[in-house]
Formats: sequence, C-alpha cells, structure tokens
Amino acid sequence: MHVAIISFGYPPIAHVSGTRPQNLARELARLGHAITVVTVDWTSPGAGASPSDGIHVLGIDPRPWFPGFSPATPPFTTEPPFTGPSPLRRARTLQRTLRWGPYASWARAALRELLARHRTTPVDVVWAIHGDDSAHEIAYRFSRETGVPWVADFKDPWDLFHKRAVVWLQELVTRRRLRTASALTETCQAQGDSDSARFHLPAHVLWTGYEADVMERAVPERLSENAFVLAYVGNLATQHDVDAVARMLAAWEAMPARPAPIELHAFCNNAGPLKSRLEARGVTHCLHEHAFVPRERAYGIMKGADALLLLPATFHVPSGGSIGVKELEYLASGSPVLSIGKLLEELAPVSRGCPQLFEAANAEAAAAWLLAEAANPGRSRASVNLPSVAMHSWPAKGRALAAILEGASKRR
Repeated sequence: MHVAIISFGYPPIAHVSGTRPQNLARELARLGHAITVVTVDWTSPGAGASPSDGIHVLGIDPRPWFPGFSPATPPFTTEPPFTGPSPLRRARTLQRTLRWGPYASWARAALRELLARHRTTPVDVVWAIHGDDSAHEIAYRFSRETGVPWVADFKDPWDLFHKRAVVWLQELVTRRRLRTASALTETCQAQGDSDSARFHLPAHVLWTGYEADVMERAVPERLSENAFVLAYVGNLATQHDVDAVARMLAAWEAMPARPAPIELHAFCNNAGPLKSRLEARGVTHCLHEHAFVPRERAYGIMKGADALLLLPATFHVPSGGSIGVKELEYLASGSPVLSIGKLLEELAPVSRGCPQLFEAANAEAAAAWLLAEAANPGRSRASVNLPSVAMHSWPAKGRALAAILEGASKRR
C-alpha cells in the first residue's frame, strides 16, 4: 500500500505528539509499504536533515504566512497571533472549530500538497492522527475529493481540548468529518467502545508502543546522588491530577523519619499547573524542571530513577481514560513505578507481570510507598523489558496498524 499519514506533530519536533506517527510510519515502511507523511516543517534554518527511514515527508513550511514561526519554541503553532479585539478572536476560533481546525493555514497548504502527491503517486489509504482537528479535516476533504479511504486516529479523546459548554458543537463537527472515514484507531478499549457507538464506525484499539531495543541498551542516568529521585517523563495536561502530586509530596515532608530528601524531576512541556499546586502546599523545593530530552536519554533517566511517577488520565471521565506511551515505557524500564490512581483494567495483563508497579489509592498511600522504597533501595526494581511489556513494542503495533489500513483499503 501507499499510506499517507497526516500528523501535525512529527520529528524533529521534540514533543510527544510526534512519537506515535514517527514510530508507526517507520514500522509500516519496514513491512514494505510506501509511506508519505504530511506534517509541519519543524526544521530550524541551517539544521541538517532528519533521518527519513525511507519515508517521504511533506513538511509544510508555515513561514510564508507566519514569518515569526519558531519550530523550537513553545507554544508550537503554525498560525500567527491574533491581535484584534476579543469578539473577533472568538469569532475566528468558532470559524476554525467549524471548518479547518486550530491550524487552518497549515491544513489548507497540507491538503494542496497531499493532492499534488496523489496525482503523481496515488495514495491507497490515509491515516490521520487526532489531537489536532486539522489533521482530520485534511483527511476528510482529501477523501471527499479523491474517494481514497481514511482511518481516523484518536490519539487523544475527541473532546479533550474543548470546553464543556461547546462540546455539542465539537461533536457535530467531528461527526461531519468522520462521515467519509472507514474506521477509528483508539488508544484504549473504553474509549474505542464509546466512540464506535457514538460515531457508528468500527474502532480498533492501537496502544502507543515503545522501543524495546533502545530501552535494553540505554545507560541508566542518576539525576541526584544525595536524594531520592522521583521522575516524570511526558506530557502534563488537564486530564492529570497534579494536585495529587502536591498532596503526596506534602505528606512525605510531614513524615518524621525520611532517609533522604526527595526530588521530583519533571521532563514535560507545561509544569505551570503543577508548580502552582506545589506552591500552594509549600513543596516547590522538591520540583526540578527539565525540557524534553531525546528518547535514548529519557530511557536512561527512567532506568536510573529511584521511582517513576505515573498519573492516569483521571480528570477526563467521559473519555474512558487513555493508554499512552508512558505506561509501557515506565514498566519496561524495570524501575519502581508509582501510579497515583488505578490504571485502566485493560492494562491488567501487562501489569500483572510487573511486580514493580504500585497503584496508590490516595496521596498518603503514595507517600508511604515512596518512604518504603527510599528506606530499602532497589526492593521493587525488576528486569528491563519484562515479557508482558515487551510484547507491546513498536513492531507489534506496526503490524496491527497495517492490518487495519489494509482492511480499510479493501473497503474502498
């Protein structure tokens, strides 16, 4: 097949949004499929080209309409800031919600490039990654014009980035886009069942995988020699209960006998809400902020930490939760993993094979577990790439996606 992948995020951007499309594009290419990725040109001027892995990347450069575009500086957007009065800003937001999504200029240019590519090298099937409605809008319009089938990926819940008051409007727009779709790919079973019934499309659960070979060879990296290191590597957003982290650290600080100070090292894109919660409880001194790091180093940090902090998506109940890259990577590292809250039940076959995982019912139980780990270093540490985790590495996910896309292509 010639598969077109539409994704706003893609390397060299150092953001979690590029993980799923990059690795699945690579696995599809390894299986012999021709791959075209439609994305943003995230390269900085003068930077060398990123490895292509035999993949044709259509990187759309936003500079023609946004001269101030900065591919290395958050917030990552292709659209120039709007400086008009508030009513006009709201009107523009409404217009983009109804039509091209948040990255309207990029979406229009991306559709033109994809159509041009299709005329010279016909596309058999499209996989559009959600998280940005613009990717689905491109696929919807492309399929409507060409008849090429497409599969919508809900990397995030379809209504995650929309206020409760206008979710009904977002649902109408999503239904309109999905009219031309052949199927959905989802990151958890609960979300898949719900969306399949809601949008009347077959849904296939496709967890985000991890790189077992990179984890195996990663060198453990210690972030502190004089403290108990609790690491968080990944995104922080509205679905995460960051106040539970603050309550846990406050409970730790209140314990009379602590074998070492605790340091929370957060490698994330937005620690602001977490910092405000920590400040309210007087524990900001525990936090050490870091930018995202390359995956090879991230795996080393995971392996070198005393424990890893996991926050299930507990603040977005309607979605049914999600299973992201952190769960599998954390468990594959062998380091003790602390989850504040229960993980999704469908992860049970994986977690049953991982004795290093502790699911804390509350912040106080989490603090008590951390104290036991600090008093007995290594007591919960397990082997790297335990069998129940290794079976969910990227090659397996690539084969699963190929089967889904082949099915959609045959239904053309």
